Amino acid sequence: MGESDNLKYVDIAKTIELLEATKELLSDPYVWTQGAFCTADGRMCVLGALNYCSALQPYYLYLQALNALNAALGKPDSVRGILVDWNDAENRCQDEVLSLFVKAIDAIASGPV
Repeated sequence: MGESDNLKYVDIAKTIELLEATKELLSDPYVWTQGAFCTADGRMCVLGALNYCSALQPYYLYLQALNALNAALGKPDSVRGILVDWNDAENRCQDEVLSLFVKAIDAIASGPV
């Protein structure tokens, strides 16, 4: 395995860690919300939670995680609005949000981002 292969593996592992951390944060029933990026009492939408969890990470990891979530929705690009609109859809539930993260993590683990 060459140096660039090692970097790709590390990037994939770190992206998965970021997605898992964000999923864990959103699994708290008092954290996930709709219609707001972040509220004064600490509730967050999917994008707000991803931003929070990636704050101390390199920006490209945030983009890779965002791409993975969008790809799991069938929209393989890093447009933030796709995820926001999906999160805020009427009747969206927390279980669907957590399932999206599982789908994105599984896709990354099994192939390139």
